[in-house]
Amino acid sequence: MSGLLPRLVLVRAAATELDCQGRIGGRLDVPLSDVGFAQAHRTANELSNWRVSAWYHGPCQAAAQTAAIISEKTGGRLKSDAALANFDFGLWHGKSLDELRATQPWLYRCWLEHPETVCPPEGEEFDAARRRIAAFLRKSAVRNRDHWIGAVVCAPVAAVISHMYQGGDLGWRWSQQAGDASWQTLEMGEPALVSL
Repeated sequence: MSGLLPRLVLVRAAATELDCQGRIGGRLDVPLSDVGFAQAHRTANELSNWRVSAWYHGPCQAAAQTAAIISEKTGGRLKSDAALANFDFGLWHGKSLDELRATQPWLYRCWLEHPETVCPPEGEEFDAARRRIAAFLRKSAVRNRDHWIGAVVCAPVAAVISHMYQGGDLGWRWSQQAGDASWQTLEMGEPALVSL
């Protein structure tokens, strides 16, 4: 089922110590690192002229802290939404990407190139995560029809959202895993390119 998408300023949550160490954060709830705070302030300055009706963020500390720094500079209400939670990577939480690459090279490669085909042990299925993210986008499109909104999410969620708007190679977007507070604007008045 396709659907309309909101006008969105999409921001990746800034870096945590896990990001700086090349580890899989997933649902581990850790705060921003010093690097992450600097990234969030840089992005807030870059977005200082944007006006959004609300900054939605995932429930983790990194997304909430990044969103708070940006909202303080740009305005807009802060709203946490569980649908924007990072993927649950199950037994992969806390593992380094190097360790995963060394111990499960084939699975690691599939996870980067075709993430929709891989479910980490005891983790969340990709389609389940995609459905909850799509539900958030549909709801936001209806509630914010005439306004831009912001979404501050962890990198894997940002990859899925960006893919829903722009299509293309999901694997390439997914492989850009690091938290860095990078941002993009996404606008589409037509139905989503990728099924919602």
